[in-house]
Amino acid sequence: LEQEANGNYEETPSLMAFLRAKTRAQCDRREVNLFLIGLVCFYAVFVIFQIATQEIFTSLQNDGVNWPTDLMDEIDAVILAVFLAEVAVKSFAFGLVFFDTWNTLDAVIVLVSAAFMWLVPIQVQGIGLLRLLRLVRVVVALRKVSEGRRKLKKIHKSSGPDVSSHVDRVLETLEMLQAHKAVPQYLKDDLEWVAEMITSNKLYTVSVDQDENGDELNAWFANSDGMNNKKDMPMNSRDSALNVMAGMTQGTMEFGSTRDPKEKSQVGKQRKAEVVDPEVEKAQWINNLYMLTGLSQAELDQIDVALKTWEEWQFDILVTMELMPDALTQVMFIRLAIDYEFIRELGLDFDRLYSYCARVQESFRTPQQVKFNGAGHTASMMQTIHYLLRKPPAEGSKGLPDYLEILDQFTMFFSCMVINFCHPGVTNHFLCKSRHPRAIRYNDIAVMQHYNLAACFDLLRDKDMNFMQNCDKDTCESFRMMLVRVVVRSDIKSHYEELSIFQTKIAANDFPDVEQLEDRLVLMGVSVRLADIAWTCRPQQSFMRWGEKFIEQFFSQGDLEKQIGITVSPFCDRDIVSPAKCQISFLLVVVHPFVSAYCALFEHVKKDLIDEGFDINRAQLATIAR
Repeated sequence: LEQEANGNYEETPSLMAFLRAKTRAQCDRREVNLFLIGLVCFYAVFVIFQIATQEIFTSLQNDGVNWPTDLMDEIDAVILAVFLAEVAVKSFAFGLVFFDTWNTLDAVIVLVSAAFMWLVPIQVQGIGLLRLLRLVRVVVALRKVSEGRRKLKKIHKSSGPDVSSHVDRVLETLEMLQAHKAVPQYLKDDLEWVAEMITSNKLYTVSVDQDENGDELNAWFANSDGMNNKKDMPMNSRDSALNVMAGMTQGTMEFGSTRDPKEKSQVGKQRKAEVVDPEVEKAQWINNLYMLTGLSQAELDQIDVALKTWEEWQFDILVTMELMPDALTQVMFIRLAIDYEFIRELGLDFDRLYSYCARVQESFRTPQQVKFNGAGHTASMMQTIHYLLRKPPAEGSKGLPDYLEILDQFTMFFSCMVINFCHPGVTNHFLCKSRHPRAIRYNDIAVMQHYNLAACFDLLRDKDMNFMQNCDKDTCESFRMMLVRVVVRSDIKSHYEELSIFQTKIAANDFPDVEQLEDRLVLMGVSVRLADIAWTCRPQQSFMRWGEKFIEQFFSQGDLEKQIGITVSPFCDRDIVSPAKCQISFLLVVVHPFVSAYCALFEHVKKDLIDEGFDINRAQLATIAR
């Protein structure tokens, strides 16, 4: 009430929703699952032993006392009580989503067993069969252990062309070896560890055993590997490494701030002191945004109407682009930054952020020069990330925002904004074979991605565009590290490698782990990559317009290649290429395996992306290609 009176009231989730969320988090913990699986395996052996020795122990009864039978009944009751508690807790945590076919059967058997044990404590004919039926828990447990790998196999079956990597075949071989009866248990444990290292992508993670943690040794370790995975590095080692490296890096921070992370932003404090109501603050920022764009009131009204549906997959960014062709990037990105409270929570400077976005907008060539990779595609990518973050998952399931921190989400949106920065309208392959200066500078490796990153960080050196000047040093360093990782890996040459890593990660039962930076980076990278190709899953009318732009940019590159006398790239010769067949091959080979893998992890977006998007568009192209 006091917060509401002060105008600082924020709606909070109910106590019940809070408790259910906390309970779900505990149920998903690896330790809890391993304990339950171990208990189930023990119970399987126990029940079989109990049934096999029942007649023997019954004959040992003396004066009405049979302590072996009584002891086993007590153990049976304790384990059954644990199973009963598990069913109750998971029913509370996950709701109806928990009760699939296997879990429902399991719950019924547990409840009936409890009723016979405590409510009807008599020996009836068929109780042995009931005890055997409890072994269905073993099947449920084993199903959960291999659920990720089974999901991976399902992806491959639905992907059209076989896009599985050697990693998948290695995992299948390991699984076969683990199931072989001639393999001793200690080797099976080692095989399980090997599979876990592969699925968690830790094969090349450096492991250092040392008696003394010298600063110099830690500095070398941090410089070569540890700084790429800060959360896997011990805190004391990381701090000492940074101290040793401080002499080399002092004075080289070219964007952001060198403020210690423990110090709070005075600008941020002043802002919060001046505006106590977040909604009022948001309204002020939106007004400032529209004033800076210089749009008329009629145009602003049309934009507000168009943006009312921008959380929906049917949102058509091409229509919105026609309303503000010269201000699309800054309006979209700033509105997203306001809605997600990036400006308030990260301490970003509003005016400098607008100047930065406006400069990015200026870098896009006209639609006549670059048909596809311009402001429209950039805004479409940002809207896709917005859709993925706001699309509510099914009850008891998790969505993309449940695994990402606020800086992670900001980095994804920013990656979408700068990924087409100064795009020349040609591919990396063209830049390399034409010996373009950019390709020479970046040694033919992810040429446009490296150029974009260098250019966007160069903009941050301008004091009028350094929107991170109020951020602490750790935030700036984390932002740069994540942005570089996401953008560089967006090169089409890395597509199948990233897909393979993602599919392998899905096979791990604990992916994504919010505590693991690597898992979050993989999730951020595949989400941005999905945003790049998501135009193929748009509603049919929007898809056809994007398809025309996509093919025409290829053909324009082919025209240029003919003009300068180099070999025409695949799909770029307008004289021989069928646009429909080109798009179908792109959809089948590049898009479908990737989108299928993503929807296997986040099933709540499958209807929009595949059922009502991709499948319809592919059928339409097949009709045209006939």
